Amino acid sequence: IEQATAELFGNAGTQFDPELVEAFALFYGKAGSTVRAKVAKRWLHELDPAVADGFWAWTPLHVNGENQIDDVFRRAVLDSMSDGVLFVDRERRIRYWNHGMESMTGVAAESVCQRFWEPGILGLRNEQGNPIEPDNCPVTTALQCGMRMYRRLTLRGRHGHETPVNAQVLPIRREDNTVLGAAMIVHDASSEISMEQNLETLKDRVTKDPMTQVANRAEFDRTLEHLVQHYRQRNAIFSLIICDIDKFKRINDTFGHQAGDEAIKSLASLLRNHSRPGDLVARYGGEEFVLLCVDCDIGTATRRAEQIRQILARTPQSMLDGRCITASFGVTQVQPGDTAETVLRRADRALLMAKDRGRNMVVQQGSGGFEHVAAGGATGEGPDGELVIRQVMSTTVPVSLAIEKLRGFVSDHQAKIVRIERNRVLLEISDAGSTPNRRASDRPVTFAVTIDFTEERHGTGAARTRLQAEITPKKTRDRRRADLTRRAEDVLTSLRSYLMAVVEKTHSEDRAVKR
Repeated sequence: IEQATAELFGNAGTQFDPELVEAFALFYGKAGSTVRAKVAKRWLHELDPAVADGFWAWTPLHVNGENQIDDVFRRAVLDSMSDGVLFVDRERRIRYWNHGMESMTGVAAESVCQRFWEPGILGLRNEQGNPIEPDNCPVTTALQCGMRMYRRLTLRGRHGHETPVNAQVLPIRREDNTVLGAAMIVHDASSEISMEQNLETLKDRVTKDPMTQVANRAEFDRTLEHLVQHYRQRNAIFSLIICDIDKFKRINDTFGHQAGDEAIKSLASLLRNHSRPGDLVARYGGEEFVLLCVDCDIGTATRRAEQIRQILARTPQSMLDGRCITASFGVTQVQPGDTAETVLRRADRALLMAKDRGRNMVVQQGSGGFEHVAAGGATGEGPDGELVIRQVMSTTVPVSLAIEKLRGFVSDHQAKIVRIERNRVLLEISDAGSTPNRRASDRPVTFAVTIDFTEERHGTGAARTRLQAEITPKKTRDRRRADLTRRAEDVLTSLRSYLMAVVEKTHSEDRAVKR
């Protein structure tokens, strides 16, 4: 200090302001001892020998017997850990406090050992940030109930800083299972929390729509694919609601794009408020939203869509001068033979029908809870050795309605109508994305499908339609027969679902079919 003061005076007037130098000299002369004490306290606190020297101070060890050797080894291992470790006995008296705990908390072992344990020593707080009371302390629980616990807590670290930790508390037992005490191990989780927060932020950016904070299209596609596979494996039903704000362009043109954005947010909020645990609300694009309803049949999903439609239609929008908006809804349920693509196309077809019929309504498409019947029919070979599957099925609707349902099958599977001959329809359909069991590495197969319709009426009863379907691959390739059969049967399963048909038993099922 004296040398620095001499340098200040020596350069006063050239390098330093003379008045400031004189003022500093007067101040230091009066309060120099106080200043030195405060400065020293800053670094002496960090170099508290009770804490800092303990890491490398050598302590002579007096060892007698193997048990004492084992105890020394255990203590050496515990003291070398960066995690904090403490032991308490059955009376809650602290018996051990390792160097890691000293480093983490700034509390020396000598100041706490033999004291009775209480969570206030560490300033422990629970997951909600509230101080932990002695009765709710995990150490107390381990002593009283013999339970092992793992919790994310916060403790008071050096200089009073709050430090998040992963705390593990386990009871210490004798060989006869008597609880002797408890051990608490705390691991600094600051980096984990930072990583978790970063991952959560990244996940939100990847899976959520930034404007509405509901799921984005990519997350919807992933979830829909998962639900379809879950349905095929465990028959876990789900429904899909797709909706679209009516005359949205007029809203933008009349009130501006900001008002249009508010209308989109309003519909997103309404859908989110009427979703259940496990459901997924997603913005599919523009003013179009989807709601995946898990464990929900088409009847329940339709009622939910109608409830949302009614609430939206009577909710004033502040950005539209108090006017209300409406939306159209399409609803469907997963059915046998479906893929993610066919479910979405069927729901979208229902939405288009709602708009064509005047908007502001709910339209459902699909057979709903139609029973999944195992594939029947006869399998054989054509004249060139190609696979041929014939199946006879029937549905309790007239031919005209069966043909209407076939149109839905053709549209959703993007099939090609090759020819129509009286009551016969010839189709070409590719299984690229339309069969649920197709592996990503499989090349798509184009099938030729022939369907013959016959309407039957018994007495005065209602008309029913009998169908004979034949499916065969368009090109003969050296493929595994079992794989081709499975993929062809997937197409027939989906066809039956659309037509709400059941397989009829025929005598030809037990023998090969020849053309």
